[in-house]
Amino acid sequence: MKIPKGMTRDEVLGSINLVANRLASKFRFGYHDIDDMKQQARIFALEALDKYDNTKGTTLDTFLWLYVRNRLCNFKRDNYERPKPCLNCPLNAYNTNIPSQCDAYNDKLNCELYQSWWSRNSSKKNLMTPIEITCVKDDQEPSMKTNTNLVNNMFNKQIIAIIDNKIPINFRSDWIKLKNDIKIPKSQKTALILIIRKIVKDENINVKEAW
Repeated sequence: MKIPKGMTRDEVLGSINLVANRLASKFRFGYHDIDDMKQQARIFALEALDKYDNTKGTTLDTFLWLYVRNRLCNFKRDNYERPKPCLNCPLNAYNTNIPSQCDAYNDKLNCELYQSWWSRNSSKKNLMTPIEITCVKDDQEPSMKTNTNLVNNMFNKQIIAIIDNKIPINFRSDWIKLKNDIKIPKSQKTALILIIRKIVKDENINVKEAW
């Protein structure tokens, strides 16, 4: 462990533990609990000591906070999602010059491989993120409601019943919220729409999409 000039080993360890303890709860996810993230934060902090220059006027606490936070962001991102299928695209439609562009589809969600990847990642995130299950429709809280009832515009009662039976358990909370005109985060709503479309397709239901 590199000890910055003018500091003792105990001071450095104190800064590392301070930063690790404060950041761990912000970055826990899935099966990575607070203790796991504290350990990961300490590892990143130890690696950061070689990059710290105390002649630039930045305190060690501030430097470690910024460095470790960025590393934890990357760690959570890399372990949250499955790798995109685009690099191994069977159609060779992945544009290496413009990585975000697909030469085969204007909308990548029309690609079955990409749609499957998107759905799985969304499901994984929903499982890792606590969601309030209780859905209360309160007339005194209009800000929580959607402007239009998307579900009633799209399906009749029979089709809603089919979706009720087929919707995966990790999407059920968002589905109930959508039926009750309660807003849900955009990413969760997008994932839910994909699941509903798949159910409609698998059940050979012929409906006009309202999205």
